Amino acid sequence: MIRVLIVDDSALVRQVVTQALSREAGIEVIGAAPDPLFALERMKSNWPDVIICDIEMPRMDGISFLRKVMAERPTPVVICSSLAESGAQATFGALSAGAVSIITKPKVGLKSFLEDASNDIAQAVRAAARANLGAAFSSSDCDIHIGAWRMNREQRSTGEVLRLQMNSPQFSYDFTLTPSQPLLLQGDGGYSRKGQAAALASYYVSWPQLQVAGSLLFDGQRRAASGRAWFDHEWSTAILGGDAVGWDWLGINLADGGALMAFRMRDSQGATLFAHAAWRDAGGQVRQFAAGEVAFHPLRHWASPRSGASYPVQIEIRLGELTLRTRPVLDDQELSTSRPAPVVYWEGLVRLEGSLSGRGYLEMTGYAGRLQL
Repeated sequence: MIRVLIVDDSALVRQVVTQALSREAGIEVIGAAPDPLFALERMKSNWPDVIICDIEMPRMDGISFLRKVMAERPTPVVICSSLAESGAQATFGALSAGAVSIITKPKVGLKSFLEDASNDIAQAVRAAARANLGAAFSSSDCDIHIGAWRMNREQRSTGEVLRLQMNSPQFSYDFTLTPSQPLLLQGDGGYSRKGQAAALASYYVSWPQLQVAGSLLFDGQRRAASGRAWFDHEWSTAILGGDAVGWDWLGINLADGGALMAFRMRDSQGATLFAHAAWRDAGGQVRQFAAGEVAFHPLRHWASPRSGASYPVQIEIRLGELTLRTRPVLDDQELSTSRPAPVVYWEGLVRLEGSLSGRGYLEMTGYAGRLQL
């Protein structure tokens, strides 16, 4: 029996969908909630197998609810919303937050649509119930999967590549990442200091300028996709010192084919405790910047409406004689998880301008409280 919870602020939607699913063999509607907060309270004692959820609702929107569910206890979610139109930002937001299926409601004629689409809704529920939201990894090679997403390394006649795959009915991709340059060993041959004490360090390797090729399936349409990617692998037993609350980190594929990594460790007042950077130019020469040559200066902050944290989404970074500036693609790129431990941080796409230019990722931790590792 597939146990379903319906979360929608429309009483009509809750009634019609409940009636439609109740007629289906193997499906049981265990409840219907008018908003996510009511749903979360109900789920404390009766967690569903599948959730059908609207996007625009009072007190908490559906995408925030989806993120909260995925962080606490990953559960298949079918989005049913008039905002989830083909190519809409809300659709991409729902899929990136973990939705396994999308049903677009019309803005008019809603009751007749829901009655006519009852079979489609039931099929979406059954498909969602079969979704694999588990996770596993290999201890001997790069082979990881989380739900419908997988990353693994493959050896081909032309050399090794990384493969990224995501499979769901509405959104899928299959990308091959081919190295175009050698690994970049950060710090001293891959030993990256994070503070003055020798124990504050990590083993850290980057693979910039990976050439991406493959296809993307969205809303039934398959498109060729290409681009560049950056792969990081870092592990440690101790990174944050006694006064450190978090870090600011930047990884950029430069427009000229080079690569840049820079970071700083911060205290609770925003002062830099330790910093480092590495710049590989277009010719392959690597320049390391010592802590005294690296400076981060916030230019503009964005305040999260969820956590209340204030993030410097635009930063001026000085590396020796170089002056660089970050510019976010979107201000709101905050991530929040609750398992295995609560972590709230900002990580997202940025453009780099100034002495060097390119695109990549900025990660900022410790702004919503000291990072617990």
